Amino acid sequence: MGFRAAAVLQPRVDSFEKLEPGFLRRHYPGLAGIQDDAFDLTALRDRPMPLRDFSTIWSELTALGTAAPARVPAPLRTSLSYADLVREPYGELTRLAGFLGVEPDPEWLRAGAALLDGGREGAALRLPRRELAAPRVAGPGRCDAG
Repeated sequence: MGFRAAAVLQPRVDSFEKLEPGFLRRHYPGLAGIQDDAFDLTALRDRPMPLRDFSTIWSELTALGTAAPARVPAPLRTSLSYADLVREPYGELTRLAGFLGVEPDPEWLRAGAALLDGGREGAALRLPRRELAAPRVAGPGRCDAG
């Protein structure tokens, strides 16, 4: 969801921490629920995401994020693969809870597993050839798909 939020809000918002109360309601009424106390991700999850927007933000954030973990001491970091999470949600969420030093609450495990959409894995490979090739040709941070 973070990639989707970043793609939708960019370039108007450069940090989620800077979102003042009511910002989304004023500028993106359809997404106001993600800033409310209920934190409803449905509007963000169901919003269409053009390939150009998604591949650009994916590339930018991946490039930024790959260097950062190396600066954190190994015992203080872990990794989490979405593919592994989809294949084994309870196991991966339990492992994450253990890393954080907390007991995995059964309701948290159920709720987390219910949010996963395994149908998206490999979805890019089902795109028309021209759309699939555009981000690869353009290079990191850019997309020529129109």
